[in-house]
Amino acid sequence: MNKKNWLVLFGIIFAFFVIAVFAIWFRQKSNNNDVQGKLVFAATYNEGSKVDKIIISAKEGNVILRQKNSYWLVENGGNYFADFRLIHSFLSTVNNSMYMMKIPYDKNSFNDFDLQTPNKQNENGGMLIATYANDSKLDEVIVGKEAENKGYFYLRKNNDKTIWLVDGEFNLPTKPQSWLLTPVLSVPMDAIESITIAKNYIQRDNKNSYFFNEKGKRVYAEPLLKVLYALNIVDAVKQEPDGEPLRVVDVITFYGLEYVIKLYEINDKLWASINLTTTSLPMTQVKEYVAGNSFLYEGWMFEIAPSQAHVLRDFRLE
Repeated sequence: MNKKNWLVLFGIIFAFFVIAVFAIWFRQKSNNNDVQGKLVFAATYNEGSKVDKIIISAKEGNVILRQKNSYWLVENGGNYFADFRLIHSFLSTVNNSMYMMKIPYDKNSFNDFDLQTPNKQNENGGMLIATYANDSKLDEVIVGKEAENKGYFYLRKNNDKTIWLVDGEFNLPTKPQSWLLTPVLSVPMDAIESITIAKNYIQRDNKNSYFFNEKGKRVYAEPLLKVLYALNIVDAVKQEPDGEPLRVVDVITFYGLEYVIKLYEINDKLWASINLTTTSLPMTQVKEYVAGNSFLYEGWMFEIAPSQAHVLRDFRLE
């Protein structure tokens, strides 16, 4: 083979080499950009109702959410029900969040955007969200800082350095107790007809009248009514109360709905059991309400938020 043919052969080989390198580069570039405009939690979205576990991990702690019988529970929060509004908002983000724009990466990016793997020692750790169906992992991402343009967050897939700007609401609680259903009790103030504590009671004729006690003295019940309208909890455990209650608060509405709240002092904290029942002549809708909502209370003990505990513990109907 003469020199000219060698040069032609070398040129052909070099050209194939350049094409191959370009093809590899183009494929990598395409793979990094082919998710733009697509769902962040695509596998989760595709599984739909089969998704039964979500773990949220951050340097402050972790939250384990489990779906059971169509309800989401906080597994490490006593297995009590997750707050309906919070879980709905979160799942809406999971089902709709999209990759919007790729962010240039450098060695400081993970620290700048709080995208390091979360742990207690790492100040720049993000929030790791992992979704599962039948214990099979579907998606796993790390969410970092919220962008200056609110409603967008920096995010990367776990074990991937590619950083994306995504839409959605990822300002999520990272403590189990913050996911619990609360208020656990919400009795409209104008619906309450009477309240009994021990042997003392207050009552009124209609929603627009004042409360009077058994001695005919008007009682200012606003502080107690506010607590009953939005009774907040900080913990829940599946157990029956032990021993005699500190006091019992019995609330009856004009519709025949009755709440029996038994209070217990446990380790300097106020806990309560709640029984939902009816008076002797309730409305039909009230019976249906009790049948459909008693599961929220039966067999549960609730730690009352400290800001409200003193009202339930000390309020006097005098």
